[in-house]
Amino acid sequence: MSEGAIDQRLLIGHCQTVSASDSVEHVFEIFRHNGLEFLAIVDGERLIGMCSRHAIDSLLGGRYGFSLWARKPIAEHVAANETRIVVTSAITDVLREVFARDPENFYDDVLLVDEDGRLLGLISTETLFKVQNALLLANICQLEKKEREIREKNEQMESELRMAMELQHAMMPSGRRAATYRTSTTVTSRPASSAATFSTSSGCPVPPRVSLFVTCGTRSQLCAHYRDVARAHRRLRD
Repeated sequence: MSEGAIDQRLLIGHCQTVSASDSVEHVFEIFRHNGLEFLAIVDGERLIGMCSRHAIDSLLGGRYGFSLWARKPIAEHVAANETRIVVTSAITDVLREVFARDPENFYDDVLLVDEDGRLLGLISTETLFKVQNALLLANICQLEKKEREIREKNEQMESELRMAMELQHAMMPSGRRAATYRTSTTVTSRPASSAATFSTSSGCPVPPRVSLFVTCGTRSQLCAHYRDVARAHRRLRD
């Protein structure tokens, strides 16, 4: 369910109304027979507001309540702080407004009107709760889908990078591949009479008791390293 796909007219619970001139007693009988909690009050096509079952029961249930209020017009007992929403409003704006209401009228129905203010119907708060939950679940599913797509793209990029590195290594000349290595050489101590001296192809001696860990990309870099080691050895010997 996406926010733009919600037609608020489909959320309408009922469209039952009473006339502004109807008596409180008449409205009480309507509530008693239809089981609704809220009714819209209209004057012709003009929306006046709405009334609630609870308010009418409290009004007539008090001492002398029936004799005082039964014949009064319902227009005198319109519910305070009603919520009207226009059918073209974004559902996120509707939910934000409805769920920011005060506790005393938090569970009141919402009046849905057209752009000219004419009544379309009443929407219950319970229905809006269900819409909010559906939107949250849809957002969670969308986020999980995007996360999977990102993870798959990362895995694909890593695989392509490994293939590119393997291809680059395979296309490298054989001499250069042989020179691209990591070597570790350790010369152990021997008696002075049998001390071994190693030399490279360039004639640079490598002293005993020297541990080498060389990582180089070319043969010239390897020879330069051996020359540096040889110079250090001669300085120590002199």
